Amino acid sequence: MLLFSVVVLLVGIAVAYYNTASLGYDNANLLTVTNESIRFFDITIKYEDVIMIFKKIEKVLNFKPIVI
Repeated sequence: MLLFSVVVLLVGIAVAYYNTASLGYDNANLLTVTNESIRFFDITIKYEDVIMIFKKIEKVLNFKPIVI
């Protein structure tokens, strides 16, 4: 029942966003995928940024501490 409630809530949020965003501007897409980025609602995630974050995480995880 909880899972169903969460799904209904998310669908309601998506419909409300689409309806209000379409009034403000013509590009009211819920999900847009291009060669440079992914846009979900109003959040744009660039592939270059994701690669940079993964490289930083990889650097931190490969760090070998000095043990005395």
